Amino acid sequence: MRDLKYDIARSFAMIWIVGIYHMSEYVSLPLHTQQWARVVTWSCLGVFTFISAYFLSGKNTFFNFSDIFLFYKKRLLRFYPLFFVAAITMLLIDFNDWDQTWRGLLGVSSYYAPQINTLWYISMLIGFYLITPPLVLCGKLQYKLLLYTIIILGICICKFIFRTGVDNRVFYYFTIYVLGIVFARHVSISGQMKLYASKCFLGGGTALFALLLGVSVWAANYFIMLAGGIIGMVCLLIWSSRLARIPYLTKMIRFLSYGSMAAYLFHRQIYYWGLALWDPSDIGVKIGYLTLILLPIIFIVAYGIQKGYDKVITDCRQ
Repeated sequence: MRDLKYDIARSFAMIWIVGIYHMSEYVSLPLHTQQWARVVTWSCLGVFTFISAYFLSGKNTFFNFSDIFLFYKKRLLRFYPLFFVAAITMLLIDFNDWDQTWRGLLGVSSYYAPQINTLWYISMLIGFYLITPPLVLCGKLQYKLLLYTIIILGICICKFIFRTGVDNRVFYYFTIYVLGIVFARHVSISGQMKLYASKCFLGGGTALFALLLGVSVWAANYFIMLAGGIIGMVCLLIWSSRLARIPYLTKMIRFLSYGSMAAYLFHRQIYYWGLALWDPSDIGVKIGYLTLILLPIIFIVAYGIQKGYDKVITDCRQ
């Protein structure tokens, strides 16, 4: 049984990214120029990163090379074909050029510029998946932290000595990914439940996040972004745990969460084709068209794509 609180967190994060943050670019009000909005986005993508690491490390054990190979095979099959189609369709609509596309498809664009637009996050995760087995195999917490430090130092060498164009966001998301593994492997279930039930964490974290958002408007820097992203991620997870108690949200949340990856992969293409059919000149009408017509289409199509893809994978395995 899927944990509803994580589905809620995924759903809210995807609504922000697809339905607000990226949509804003099509109405000449790009939120990516606003530091506070970038902090919220770091929180939302941090949620995806944390949840991915949490479940991957929690349900996978590695006793030999066959287990590691099987993990890589399952991960590749889970997302890469859809990622490949998304990257090629974005190339065809000139959203990315060929240089960005092949780097993205090889999973190196976050470490070897130029970065692939929008799909950079999925491309970055390829590298994280590759080092998941070694991180899990480091049984003790101190060994995990040692490996984390070594990898961070390696990335720093690529960035500052070889100057390969490492994206600064890698440092943040890799830290979140390792936190997800540590949370799954080294925090007891009772400890996890206490964190999600903590009113102190909820109230204090929400207040601190609001404060950091305010500060980011006037004096943003990398450390404020980092702190805001982590605190916002924790707050979103705790709030989602509270919202999971509301029974009538279940069906809608399951629907949104199930198609969240496909929505991320294909929303740009749907916006592109939707606006090619009709691009209202009036800003109010355009916002209404994007919000009330194209956004629901994105989530419906994403659900259908994920459902169809999962059926194909299931049939192939049989």
